[in-house]
Formats: sequence, structure tokens, C-alpha cells
Amino acid sequence: MDSTLTLIILLIAGVVMYFLWNTLREYLGNEENLKRFKQEQSQAYALPQEPRLQDKVEQSEYGLLAGILGYVANADGEICELEKEMASSLLSDMAKEMKNLGSESEVYDILLAIFTSGNKNISSLAKGFVELTKGEYKKKLKVVEFCFALGYADGELNELTKEAIIDIGALLGIDNTDFNNLYDNFATSYEVQLTQEEAKEIFGSYDDLYSRYQELITQEKQNILDDKNLNKPLTPDALQNLRKIQKAYEILKG
Repeated sequence: MDSTLTLIILLIAGVVMYFLWNTLREYLGNEENLKRFKQEQSQAYALPQEPRLQDKVEQSEYGLLAGILGYVANADGEICELEKEMASSLLSDMAKEMKNLGSESEVYDILLAIFTSGNKNISSLAKGFVELTKGEYKKKLKVVEFCFALGYADGELNELTKEAIIDIGALLGIDNTDFNNLYDNFATSYEVQLTQEEAKEIFGSYDDLYSRYQELITQEKQNILDDKNLNKPLTPDALQNLRKIQKAYEILKG
């Protein structure tokens, strides 16, 4: 009796398998069905792809920061030369910090593209940055401080750039008192006047004027990524020194 039952079960299983096989063969006989089947199988066994370098950089803390700074620099539709050099020097600092992702030059180029793109979606950029810097209020304050430095790079803060910085301050959760203190400090700037001799004195000896200009900007510009600088404000005097370097460069360039 047991052997008979087993035989019946095997026969039923065989019939079912035969039916399923014929059904599958008919299904795959259709070219479109076969193509779809192969795609589904390929997706099922495909290994997860490594994110592209560009995606990694864009989604990183520094990638988001580059976008935030670019939002400020591009707010009025133009970026002055000093803004470019200050930003370029900071982006170079970022690229050095991100050397584990890829070559420094590749990372720098991606950061520069993010900065110059002028991404208008500041809410998304700020939200991502806040998520990655939870509990780091001083770092966020430092970012806003550098935004003011960029905004005042050409000597005055225009209304469009001011509104952009106000947006960022609010989105990063900066206290009103801290924000107003930064604004008041930078608002005390004045126009830079230099003679030819003073310009020469600032630059000293050099082989290439532009290389020396970049070197001086890097020396004077504060690295806001360094934790040691979180409690060191970027003073109006420091910004004036950067402006003097810019003015001296313009004089010597002729």
C-alpha cells in the first residue's frame, strides 16, 4: 500500500513538472518574454555596483559644504577674483582631507564643479550638511563666518548675497545673536588703498606673480576645516589682509 501511494505521488509530481516545463518553454518561445526573463535573472544575480566617485563626493560633508559656499558665491550672479581664490584654497584643503576617496586632483575637480554650479536647492544641501554634523554647532557657525568672508571679499555685501547668507544661517540653526555678531564684525570693513611700493612689500620676492598670489591667499585664509580654528574667529582684520593681497596683486599685475 505504501509503495502504491508513493508511486501515485511520483506520477502526479512528474505530470506537474512536465506541465510546468511545457508552460515555461512556451513562455520563453516568445522573444519578448525570453528577453524579459534574461533581464530579471541578470538583475537577480547582479552584484551591487560601487558608487561613483562623483556621487561619493557630492553626498559627503565636504561636497555639501562646497554646494553651500557656491550658493553664496553665486547669489549675485558673479564671483570676484578674491572669492574664487579663497574658495579654491578651501576646496584644495577639502580634497586633501578626502584623499581616501580618490586622487586629490579628481576630488578637487568634482568639488569645484559643485561650487561653481550654483545649486539653488539650498534646503537640501543644508539638510544633508546638518545631518552629517549633528552636535557640531561651532562647525556650522564657522561655515556661516566663511560665507560672510566670501560675501565681503569685494568690499561690500550686496543684498542678494546677504539674503543667501541669512537663508543658510537659518537652515543651519545658527542662533540669532551669533549670526548678528558675525554680521556686525564684518560690516566694519573699509576700502583698501595701497601704493606700488606697499604692494611690492606685501608680495616680496617671487618667480611667478600668480603663484605668489595663490601662496599668500592660502597663508592668510583660515582653514575652517581644522578643529583648532573652530574657536578662532576670522576677524575683519584678517579679511582686510586678504583684500590687501588682492589689491597688491592687481597693482603688480598692472
